[in-house]
Amino acid sequence: MGEGVDDPKRRPGIHATGTARRLTVSGKALVMTASLLTVGLPPLSASTGLPSWMDCKGYVDYTELIVVSQKSPWWTTGAIAQNRIELSLYPLQTLTVSAALRSRLLYGNLYERIIQSGYDKALGNDAGLMDLSANLWHDSSALFNVMSDRLYLDFSPGEWQFRLGRHRINWGKNLIWNPNDIFNARSIFDVAYREGPGTDALLVRRYLGPMANVEMVVAGARDIDSVTAAALGQISYGGFDMQLLAGWMRHTVVGGAGYSGQVGGAALRGEASVFAADSFDSRPQAVVSLSAEYTFPRQIWVHLSSLFNSEGRKSPAGGFESRISTRLSAQHLSEAMFQLFVQASCPVTPLITTDCSAVINPADGSAMLMPLISFSLSDNAQVTFQAQIKIGRSGDQYGGKEHIIFGNLQWSF
Repeated sequence: MGEGVDDPKRRPGIHATGTARRLTVSGKALVMTASLLTVGLPPLSASTGLPSWMDCKGYVDYTELIVVSQKSPWWTTGAIAQNRIELSLYPLQTLTVSAALRSRLLYGNLYERIIQSGYDKALGNDAGLMDLSANLWHDSSALFNVMSDRLYLDFSPGEWQFRLGRHRINWGKNLIWNPNDIFNARSIFDVAYREGPGTDALLVRRYLGPMANVEMVVAGARDIDSVTAAALGQISYGGFDMQLLAGWMRHTVVGGAGYSGQVGGAALRGEASVFAADSFDSRPQAVVSLSAEYTFPRQIWVHLSSLFNSEGRKSPAGGFESRISTRLSAQHLSEAMFQLFVQASCPVTPLITTDCSAVINPADGSAMLMPLISFSLSDNAQVTFQAQIKIGRSGDQYGGKEHIIFGNLQWSF
């Protein structure tokens, strides 16, 4: 129970109204100051260790991207060099202060095209109450951005928990699509950001025993009409974790339920949410996701998942690029009415793992094929190669003539 806060998946500020002002200049100054202060933390944590009241973890990685187009003999390349550092302080047994800083250097002719479309401005403008994102340097084909994606105070006296600031709120049960994740929706195609963004929010949780808890979260926006607030109740019974939620997401009333558990060695998960706009002439929208996982002998892991969106398209759902350019939400996880996800992974050796997954749109027959192979170099270093291959015709959801190949080297500490 209580897995809703900063609970990483296996796979792939509080906003006020009226005269309240958004934290902008001071927020950017805080980001730049933090970036200087945390430069020495990785070697410190790796070599000399840290005191018991402090914890530091993170990673440094480099990703090379190659876009192969059937329309052109020339490849488009780009690269992301990034590091993320998360520092937690424990001044009291019941008090935690945590902050995480993510720095990214994006460059190459791929990003030259993206920057020309205004991506640099979007990256430098934080969507939260606290503007903790800053472009420290950029030119026509490169961009260096620093942002704080976690910054919160956690106070947990006894059976209560209070958390205020920027943190991740995971109410989802599934590994791929999460209709219950009304605060932190994320794209399954984003391979460069495994933690996902945080939300500026206040969380209040009450543990009702080892098998149940209730919580409320308020995460607003820049005006009262965009506030998101909801309550969640969780209980464990008969080997299953079950939950109910209800609240308000921007201008929409939302209610939902989810479950996860084991049956005969298979892991079963499911989520459903119903969204009803605050106008009488609109009909409710249902978003449902079901999944199953099973581990066969020789550690062969198979994962099946499905997504239903009552307001999705039954016909071809349009280009993949147009879909991912919009802001994702639990209400709009896909443009299509039905989506299927299939995944299988198997360790070739203790140091080499292979994985292949595919997202399929049954309506237009298109698919995104995502093979992966990972090599473990040490306990905290690995190399991963992955591709996103489109299979479909022009106008299909995953149609198009461009495919992406990723190569990633990562060191964690």
